[in-house]
Amino acid sequence: MAPKKAKRSIQKLIGLFDIIPIGVTDCINALELPMDDFEDALLVICAMNIGADYIVSRDAILLKTAPTKVILPVDFLIL
Repeated sequence: MAPKKAKRSIQKLIGLFDIIPIGVTDCINALELPMDDFEDALLVICAMNIGADYIVSRDAILLKTAPTKVILPVDFLIL
Protein backbone atom coordinates (compact mmCIF):
# COMPACT_ATOMS: atom_id res chain seq x y z
CA MET A 1 0.00 0.00 0.00
CA ALA A 2 1.34 3.42 -0.92
CA PRO A 3 2.29 5.65 2.05
CA LYS A 4 -0.36 8.30 1.25
CA LYS A 5 -3.08 5.68 0.87
CA ALA A 6 -1.97 4.00 4.10
CA LYS A 7 -2.11 7.32 5.96
CA ARG A 8 -5.63 8.00 4.64
CA SER A 9 -6.72 4.55 5.75
CA ILE A 10 -5.30 5.11 9.23
CA GLN A 11 -7.02 8.50 9.45
CA LYS A 12 -10.34 6.84 8.58
CA LEU A 13 -9.82 4.19 11.25
CA ILE A 14 -8.96 6.82 13.85
CA GLY A 15 -12.25 8.51 13.01
CA LEU A 16 -14.17 5.30 13.58
CA PHE A 17 -12.62 4.14 16.85
CA ASP A 18 -11.69 5.63 20.19
CA ILE A 19 -7.99 5.43 20.97
CA ILE A 20 -7.45 4.28 24.54
CA PRO A 21 -4.49 5.83 26.37
CA ILE A 22 -2.07 3.40 27.99
CA GLY A 23 0.03 4.24 31.04
CA VAL A 24 2.62 2.64 33.27
CA THR A 25 -0.04 1.21 35.60
CA ASP A 26 -1.72 -0.48 32.63
CA CYS A 27 1.57 -2.09 31.65
CA ILE A 28 2.14 -3.34 35.20
CA ASN A 29 -1.41 -4.70 35.39
CA ALA A 30 -0.94 -6.44 32.04
CA LEU A 31 2.21 -8.13 33.33
CA GLU A 32 0.25 -9.44 36.31
CA LEU A 33 -2.34 -11.21 34.15
CA PRO A 34 -1.84 -14.96 33.68
CA MET A 35 -1.14 -14.51 29.97
CA ASP A 36 2.09 -15.17 28.05
CA ASP A 37 1.53 -12.55 25.34
CA PHE A 38 2.13 -9.04 26.73
CA GLU A 39 0.34 -7.28 23.86
CA ASP A 40 -2.74 -9.46 24.35
CA ALA A 41 -2.64 -8.79 28.08
CA LEU A 42 -2.40 -5.06 27.45
CA LEU A 43 -5.40 -5.28 25.13
CA VAL A 44 -7.35 -7.03 27.88
CA ILE A 45 -6.39 -4.33 30.40
CA CYS A 46 -7.53 -1.60 28.01
CA ALA A 47 -10.84 -3.40 27.43
CA MET A 48 -11.33 -3.73 31.18
CA ASN A 49 -10.49 -0.05 31.72
CA ILE A 50 -13.26 1.12 29.41
CA GLY A 51 -15.76 -1.52 30.50
CA ALA A 52 -15.89 -3.20 27.10
CA ASP A 53 -18.39 -6.02 26.77
CA TYR A 54 -15.94 -7.97 24.63
CA ILE A 55 -12.84 -7.85 22.42
CA VAL A 56 -13.20 -8.55 18.70
CA SER A 57 -10.27 -10.63 17.44
CA ARG A 58 -9.27 -13.58 15.26
CA ASP A 59 -6.28 -14.30 17.52
CA ALA A 60 -6.79 -17.95 18.48
CA ILE A 61 -4.57 -17.69 21.56
CA LEU A 62 -6.37 -14.57 22.80
CA LEU A 63 -9.70 -16.35 22.31
CA LYS A 64 -8.52 -19.10 24.66
CA THR A 65 -6.51 -17.16 27.26
CA ALA A 66 -8.23 -13.81 27.80
CA PRO A 67 -10.02 -13.40 31.14
CA THR A 68 -12.55 -11.27 29.25
CA LYS A 69 -15.01 -12.23 26.54
CA VAL A 70 -13.48 -12.39 23.04
CA ILE A 71 -15.58 -12.82 19.91
CA LEU A 72 -14.71 -13.40 16.28
CA PRO A 73 -15.25 -10.59 13.76
CA VAL A 74 -17.92 -12.59 11.97
CA ASP A 75 -19.85 -12.92 15.22
CA PHE A 76 -19.50 -9.19 15.83
CA LEU A 77 -21.01 -8.44 12.44
CA ILE A 78 -24.15 -10.40 13.21
CA LEU A 79 -24.76 -8.84 16.64
